[in-house]
Amino acid sequence: MTPTDKLVLFGASKAGETYLKKHPEHNIIAFVDNDAKRHGQTIANIPVLAPAALAQLQFDTIVITSLWIDSIYQQLTTEFGIAPNKIYIPIKAELKSEHPFSHAATLQLGHQLLIRLSQLFIQHQIKACIDSGTLLGLMREGKLLAWDDDIDFAIDDADFDKALLLLKNFQKQAPMQDKVDWHTTLIRQSGYDVCLNIEFTPKAGCSLIPFETSLQRRQSLNGRSELLSSAGIFFAPEHHFNQLETIAFMGHAIPVPSAASDFLTFMYGDWQTPKKAMTLNDYDNRRITADISNKAISISKHAFW
Repeated sequence: MTPTDKLVLFGASKAGETYLKKHPEHNIIAFVDNDAKRHGQTIANIPVLAPAALAQLQFDTIVITSLWIDSIYQQLTTEFGIAPNKIYIPIKAELKSEHPFSHAATLQLGHQLLIRLSQLFIQHQIKACIDSGTLLGLMREGKLLAWDDDIDFAIDDADFDKALLLLKNFQKQAPMQDKVDWHTTLIRQSGYDVCLNIEFTPKAGCSLIPFETSLQRRQSLNGRSELLSSAGIFFAPEHHFNQLETIAFMGHAIPVPSAASDFLTFMYGDWQTPKKAMTLNDYDNRRITADISNKAISISKHAFW
């Protein structure tokens, strides 16, 4: 892609905003999204349009900035007749913020937050564990991955509401309160609470790099444990989450899925080999189709504290 190419970003999400910020040299003419509630909005003065608007747009490339890459790719090629060579799937680094855990002080904060949340869940007998890239980092390198940008927790469906009630007071227990202001966002999918994001804003003079901690609801369906916020795109055999285990990290017990090595193999294949330039296509197992145009699926965000 060249600076003169006209780009459309399919996915008016945080990932799309990040791609926009990371590529100020690109000529992005529009966002497109299947969520009708976003239509008519703007992101950095760029309009958010319905997919049907593609028929009237003059563009060179559509960049998929959404989790639902497979369904959107199918939608573009079959419903709208877009040629595959006009569709670009970015690497994950293009959709993520800067690498906070490559910064020593921010890495320290990440480790403190991870430990504090783990201890809280253990103390109150909430079935929750680290997940995804966070688990990968601790299992392979003994720390959060330098090129990751968030902390992933999974909370069992039956304990999620209990966890939310407990976390209402977590702001007082969060680390480094003299340096950052903590805040949270509750994500609902079709009116159902599926994820709590814990974030922070550095105070004046603080060099810590913001990152997000996602506490995602996991539910077992037909033998599979699914992350509900991804509409089932990311899943694993439920036995990994029926009973949890712990690993030692910095002198503390951290809950992890059972048979964690096997879980990572299911998710990433050869997880022992670092892959800094991953796309979502690199996940070994994921649901590749979803009715992302279904208007019954809606996402809303709400301040939690």
